[in-house]
Amino acid sequence: MGIDGERLVLDYLSKVGDLAHSANIPSAERRQLVGRLRDEIGRQRSAVPGEERDADIKRILGGIGRPEEVVAAAGGAPEDAPWQAATAPPEDQPQGRARFGRFGRALTSRAAAGDRPEPAP
Repeated sequence: MGIDGERLVLDYLSKVGDLAHSANIPSAERRQLVGRLRDEIGRQRSAVPGEERDADIKRILGGIGRPEEVVAAAGGAPEDAPWQAATAPPEDQPQGRARFGRFGRALTSRAAAGDRPEPAP
């Protein structure tokens, strides 16, 4: 993978970590979340046939989900993250692909489950 592809992975993991911090997810859980994502990305990268391209990295990251979705699935949602984000796949996300959150489980929408936090007084 080229430098650009490596940068895509690092930026993605950094964004997840930053959002998890903003969502007040404890440090140990943030490290575990980022570590599991790194492992999953590495597993999928090793399955790419031939020479890995940046498009392959984008496909892998898109299949895992946007950082906001991953953090919401991990139990935290930044105040500015839309609750509907986990239910609406990005335009370039292939339909029918599993999207994974924490621990490799398919993402579920908190909004669909009716699990919304109460607004602060």
